[in-house]
Amino acid sequence: MTIHIRPFRAERDARALPILWNTNLGTDWPVTPEVLARATWAHVSYREGDLLVTVSGDAVVGFVATHPEWGGTGGNLSLLLVDAEHHRRRIGTALHDAALGHLREAGARSVALGGGGDYLWPGVPLALPGAVPFFQRHGWRFTHECHDLTQRLAGYATPVATLERGQAAGGVVAPDAEADGSEILAFVAREFPEWLPYYARVVDLGDHDDLLLAQDRSGTILGVLMMYGAWSHPGRNDVRWKTLLGQDAGALGVVGVAEAARGNGIGTALGARASEILRERGAGTGFVGWVWAVEFYARLGYRPWRSYAMGERAL
Repeated sequence: MTIHIRPFRAERDARALPILWNTNLGTDWPVTPEVLARATWAHVSYREGDLLVTVSGDAVVGFVATHPEWGGTGGNLSLLLVDAEHHRRRIGTALHDAALGHLREAGARSVALGGGGDYLWPGVPLALPGAVPFFQRHGWRFTHECHDLTQRLAGYATPVATLERGQAAGGVVAPDAEADGSEILAFVAREFPEWLPYYARVVDLGDHDDLLLAQDRSGTILGVLMMYGAWSHPGRNDVRWKTLLGQDAGALGVVGVAEAARGNGIGTALGARASEILRERGAGTGFVGWVWAVEFYARLGYRPWRSYAMGERAL
């Protein structure tokens, strides 16, 4: 039977993609069709040709998602999936090469594995057998690992010393007005420009109560943090794995402290207060994704839940 690669078409393939995923990954990584759609074909950033499928007859047996940095020189190979019954037929290699070709045509000169848009994984899950060796054979270099962290929030209480240290340098408050959102965006644009799209989305969706900030006595912003839970705008996808973590899972992250204010416990105080807020709003599990600073979150009780190999290559 002939096997060929073609662009993903939502009207033809939207139902087939969740079936392909859950047939092959659903035991360890169950995900709802809605979450999968938001991370792939339904995401606002994707353009024609970014997603490809391999078809055998009428069946979709492979899928790859790319995320070019349109107008830039970077990009992501976000997801590569082949049906287990069609392994060892070089389908994965063909999809891989087609994806890199598309990224190259879009102007990418360097590519990362995972991430991109409303990503599913930040890198290659270490729990997927054979995934890292596959990409190594195809020229990828793995440089480090990152982690998703979790903890149960029932009974969570921040040590008094942790809060006192952060409050000595800057109080932690929750904004409740759109003016605070604009001030936070200005702070992020200045201190952490790479995070601006994430904060801008929260502000654009009206989730101002999901932004936490630390200010000094004069009102100058010293640090910021984002939160997410069942109360947040339905367009957000900050916890992809509620099927594993529970529907009451909440998230915190993207913690940033101004360079001049670091080392004073402000980041820890932000994370601690955010954990309390998540608990107060009914979150049973706290989630932090795409983490390198494991020791930082360990102070607050968060522990590694899933780990990923971070790969990159030049084109």
